[in-house]
Amino acid sequence: MIKLKTVLVVFALLLALAAFLFFCWRQNLSNKILNKEGEAPNRVCFGGGCFRVSLAITARERSRGLMYREELGRDEGMLFVFNRPGVYSFWMKNTLIPLDIIWIGEDLRVADICEDLPPCKLEPCASYAPGAEAAYVLEVNAGEVEKRGISIGDRVRLMREN
Repeated sequence: MIKLKTVLVVFALLLALAAFLFFCWRQNLSNKILNKEGEAPNRVCFGGGCFRVSLAITARERSRGLMYREELGRDEGMLFVFNRPGVYSFWMKNTLIPLDIIWIGEDLRVADICEDLPPCKLEPCASYAPGAEAAYVLEVNAGEVEKRGISIGDRVRLMREN
């Protein structure tokens, strides 16, 4: 029979390892988006101006996104932050407002764009995937990409303004 003390030691080691891995994951994520003062950005800027953004960092936040929102301010959006670059598809299920989606590469350049995506009224909902990997995705009101002249390859700035 395995001694209780051995089981407790193994359990404590596994718990410590899990905590360490979680800390490293959060630290890696934080290093990607935090400014020098350790603050997360609240603006995503292009040559044509800035959007005030809410952040979707956790899997739960990214899953919910802008679902059930009845409106989004003129200069507002949501920035989805991923741990590593990938091809992240989005859909409009339970999204009540039309959106433009901007995929942003790890190099902070626009990687791809889908414009004027309508809310999904009947399932199955269409899925929209970029043609390139992205580390961030920005959702804004439909028409903002065209109005501001945002194009693939444009430089993006993540900023913090009080």
